[in-house]
Parts: sequence; C-alpha cells; structure tokens
Amino acid sequence: MEVRTAARGVRSSWEASATKPRATRPAPGPLRPRVRWTWGAGAPALTTQRRVVDDLAASTYAMGELMLEVASAYLSDTDAVDVLALLCEEIGEPLEHGLAARRYAVSGDRRALHGTVL
Repeated sequence: MEVRTAARGVRSSWEASATKPRATRPAPGPLRPRVRWTWGAGAPALTTQRRVVDDLAASTYAMGELMLEVASAYLSDTDAVDVLALLCEEIGEPLEHGLAARRYAVSGDRRALHGTVL
C-alpha cells in the first residue's frame, strides 16, 4: 500500500503508519494518599507471640553468657562439648541448646538459635 504526499512523493505503508499521530497516555491523576496497612484482628496475637520469642531469646542469651563463663569463646564447639556436657546435664538442658546459646551469646545473631531453641 502506498500513500502519496505532495511534498515527499511516495511513502511506504510503514512510513505512513510511523507518521500517524499516536495515542498518548492519559495524564497521571492526582496522587492517592497512602493507606496505612493494619494487622486487623490478629494484631494482639502476633504482638504476644513476638514478645514470647523476644523473652525466649533474652533468656537464651543469658544462658549463653553462662556457657561462655564455663567454656570461653576461644574454644571451638568440639573442645567446649566436654565441659558443657556436664553443665547442660546439671541444669537439664540438651547439649545442642547449650551450644546454640553459647554461639548466640558470642555472635548476637538469632540465626544461631534456628533449629534448636527457636
């Protein structure tokens, strides 16, 4: 398909379509105010659960400091097992939890408690 124009002569259909006015996007409307998202009816339960987890982490940190007094931080986990096994047996805590609490007290990172305490 060819389109004739007075000024340029013959144009192809591609050139003709390229020069057509294109549909433009509508202008953006006014900005909507952001709606603050709320937890709804489950918020008190989540707050309570987070408080419980924070309390558990705090008590585990205190237990980890006790483990560090018995087996210093410069000892590896394998070297500290001999000493900590007696302490964990005495307080009734599994050895894995004691080692995780010790790692948490050294690093301060809650991921050290993943899979054992939390």
